Amino acid sequence: MKWKLGLLLVLLFGLAVGIMITIRINVSPPPQTKTKRASDFRANSEPAGFRGIPWMIDLSKLSHMKQLPSDLENYKLYERIGEEKKIGQANVQYIQYWTFHDKFVKVDVSFDGQENWDIIKKITFERFGPARKSIELDRVYYSWDGKDVSVSLVFDTKLKYGGLHFMHNYILEVLEDRMKKLVEAYGTLEQIREKRKKLEEKMRKLGIPTDTLEDF
Repeated sequence: MKWKLGLLLVLLFGLAVGIMITIRINVSPPPQTKTKRASDFRANSEPAGFRGIPWMIDLSKLSHMKQLPSDLENYKLYERIGEEKKIGQANVQYIQYWTFHDKFVKVDVSFDGQENWDIIKKITFERFGPARKSIELDRVYYSWDGKDVSVSLVFDTKLKYGGLHFMHNYILEVLEDRMKKLVEAYGTLEQIREKRKKLEEKMRKLGIPTDTLEDF
């Protein structure tokens, strides 16, 4: 029993970490020390979707979306058929659309070069307003957090590549729920261990062998 409960905790923790890594990979800002405001976006500028596609819909239902290979559990990756690889006048390497539990929740835009960075930075600041800024090694981060959506913009000043990322808070809500269940499962396991410890003490006092207890 012990190894089964331990395995359950490992699997739950791995799943939670996997989601977090997927969310934060390459582009998201480091933890902020500033207290989060109700919204960092300029009034009425929080994105309701991306390029006319509203958040939380099933992209597989849209004829102009093509699913791409992905081995991530619960995630599906899409590209828009015939979409021009541009943000304003900036050239980008790709624009990828993500669903989680078949809900459209994430967009990743990748680009390189100082000129493209300058253009995209100007566009996002004009659209969303002043951003929170942080610097980590050679990377500069800008971010906006809203009621339902967060946007992050990052650029590596040494390697000259960056990304613009949109994420619906649904992903974080699911992660928080799974982490809560993980904590509850760990608490339950600790309670069971404590009860077993007390039972073993009583059995030893009575001269009863404790190796007859089921191991867990």
